[in-house]
Amino acid sequence: MPLSTPTYTQADGFQNQFLSVTKQRTFGLEYSKVLGKSTVSAEYIRFKLPYTISNNTSDIQNTNYITWILTENGGKAYADMYFDVFSVGWDREGERWITNLYINVISTSLSANAKEGNRLVNQENTSNIVPLPVVHIARYFGEEKKGIGGFGFGYLGGSMGASLYYQHTFKETLMIRVGLEAMATFSELNPRYWQYTTEEDGETKYFWRKNPITAGPSVALTYKF
Repeated sequence: MPLSTPTYTQADGFQNQFLSVTKQRTFGLEYSKVLGKSTVSAEYIRFKLPYTISNNTSDIQNTNYITWILTENGGKAYADMYFDVFSVGWDREGERWITNLYINVISTSLSANAKEGNRLVNQENTSNIVPLPVVHIARYFGEEKKGIGGFGFGYLGGSMGASLYYQHTFKETLMIRVGLEAMATFSELNPRYWQYTTEEDGETKYFWRKNPITAGPSVALTYKF
């Protein structure tokens, strides 16, 4: 299926990069089986995103690196990074409660071009494997089950977040949803990079990286034609 993803392109020299959007294809397989009121499933998705080799000004002086960009990498200072997502989950819908539990395991790897670019700028080639949970619990309200409220926590892209919401269906074509959401964005998927150290007076101090967090209310009104 087509997927819009950000891609880094070049303009006015190697240091001036801007963001554009291109079409991306994603490959996936899913298997699920119903067991009574529960459903168990397994899913595999593979897609690729651009991986920036270097933003360092000093690398502009690296003749081999510039030659690689111009001749072997199509004039781009980035190459492909592959994301393999393995997911196993359990869904159950009762008389009033809905429960979804999933574990997503994300594995990242670099293309041959990305590895060669890293080698030319003396950057280490690394692969990350990160397990991330997804939990969603909701409850129906009213005799006709027109209202449903719930809590969800999970992972999307390079972000982790949580949502508390209430959704009400007035009739088959009209629905309103209100919620409170929070999302934290991580520049690195590997947990070992979520901390950094500094040396002060011969003492090593540890700090959590300050990742951006967005939080606030949300309202959505949906009408089906």
